Amino acid sequence: MTRKQVAGYSLERRIGKGSYATVWKGRDDSNESVAVKVISRQTVTETAQLRQEVEVLRKISHPNIVRFRDLKKSAAHFYLVLEYCAGGDLSQFLREKGRVQEETARRFLTQIAEGLSVLHQVNVLHRDLKPQNILLSDSSMDPVLKIADFGFARALPPQDMAATVCGSPLYMAPEILRHEPYDAKADLWSVGAILFELLMGRTPFSGANPMQLLANIEKSPELSFEGVQLSPEGQKFLRALLVSPAQRLSSQ
Repeated sequence: MTRKQVAGYSLERRIGKGSYATVWKGRDDSNESVAVKVISRQTVTETAQLRQEVEVLRKISHPNIVRFRDLKKSAAHFYLVLEYCAGGDLSQFLREKGRVQEETARRFLTQIAEGLSVLHQVNVLHRDLKPQNILLSDSSMDPVLKIADFGFARALPPQDMAATVCGSPLYMAPEILRHEPYDAKADLWSVGAILFELLMGRTPFSGANPMQLLANIEKSPELSFEGVQLSPEGQKFLRALLVSPAQRLSSQ
């Protein structure tokens, strides 16, 4: 079978499709596997998102953040070349394996927190943390987790607050849903929502649209752990993340 060649890389198969890019598994000229994000040059917004993503990836090197390899350009496309993660993403993991035990969730959380802490140390907010943006190095039960997809990330000087609404509503902090200013603690709500789903097999709150989701968050002062035996420590930790910004844990 003839493989498609782009920008010096051979593309094997499509492994993902996002809001502004298609991701392929490919190989470089030394036959090493890579992920190639193919981005159309259609709008200025898309170009700005790409520039943002590359700026973040170029400045950070950490085992829990997907590694930048290369950026190529053609008349019609950009090709963002990244480390290939053979285990897919955390949403696939949850669909295939279901919820996990607390020990596994703790290992996963530690890795996500370490990657996020590095981002926050250089004043970068991810703003779209969700299971689809957490990649797994392999398909074992003990993979290395890597934060990916920095199209919505932004630099935020210390003490400043952001105001742009972006991200995935089910994992989005309520202050963003309310169109209020927010800071790095908004990412911690997303971490709490991901951890809750890992342990409980469902998101902490749901709604048919962002307004209904916010209403459900506001009228549910207590998290429900019904149906799963969760340790008091696990419950306490989730409550410390899925709470108002003033009471919420930080990544430091």
